Amino acid sequence: MSRIGSVGGVPVRVPESSGPVEQLLEFAATYNAYETFARTPNELERIVMPIYDAISRSGQVPDWLGIDLARAVLFCAYRADHFGGGYGPYEPMRTLVEAIRQMSGGWVDRRAAAQTSEPPNAREADEFVDTAEYSEDAIYRWWFRRRWAHGPTLCFIGLNPATGDTDGKPRPTLRRVVGWARREGCGSVVVVNLFAYRATKPDDLLHATVDIVGEQTDDVIRRESSDAAITLVAWGSHRLATSRASIVLPLLRHPVCVGITKSGSPSHPLFMPAAARFKPYP
Repeated sequence: MSRIGSVGGVPVRVPESSGPVEQLLEFAATYNAYETFARTPNELERIVMPIYDAISRSGQVPDWLGIDLARAVLFCAYRADHFGGGYGPYEPMRTLVEAIRQMSGGWVDRRAAAQTSEPPNAREADEFVDTAEYSEDAIYRWWFRRRWAHGPTLCFIGLNPATGDTDGKPRPTLRRVVGWARREGCGSVVVVNLFAYRATKPDDLLHATVDIVGEQTDDVIRRESSDAAITLVAWGSHRLATSRASIVLPLLRHPVCVGITKSGSPSHPLFMPAAARFKPYP
């Protein structure tokens, strides 16, 4: 059973047993709202995505929407789009990003901030350098690297790369992995995948008419895992992952994960809390 509540004029459908809608939204509006529901992310979507739908219809962010809840809404929108559910068009996302930027005082480059004697009324942006290597026909991405400091590297092994240009784009999965790498004292993350074939949705792998592994993939995985201080496996559950993983795992140096799914696969980062700790895999 469910019921309809309203906060700031936005209708919200929640389970009957969930308590007052206002209380749920207040609960969701923590700084890292998605962590609260990390093990059941769909629950967070059910609570906050009606707000995103309202922004899509009106083209405006409600005055009552605070920065923390705005972050939660934006996170869910990106997550839904990342996994193919889609809450397009993207204009509401840009509207939310701009609203969050204004709420936080804007973002400035650290070098610009260092040139003024007064502390800026802004959230400093992290500086990083992104590099990647693709096949000549751009069908495959062999590796992607984000470096923000000198130090050891965390090698992250996912399922497959997306078709979009990763450089400079906000990626919730990458953000989560970078957070873990920073926690462990690393200065960079290198991303490789079980399948180097670039696809918009994971299930596109099932319908590809070309080799989805890629001829360089195993050599790249072996090299990057050997060079890295930490090898994090997190490709999640997919019908093609198990057989492919049996080939890849022997190539890895001391792989770790943040969780294990019911099928025995290493959990995807977005389904685990930011506080999750590494443990050996398998």
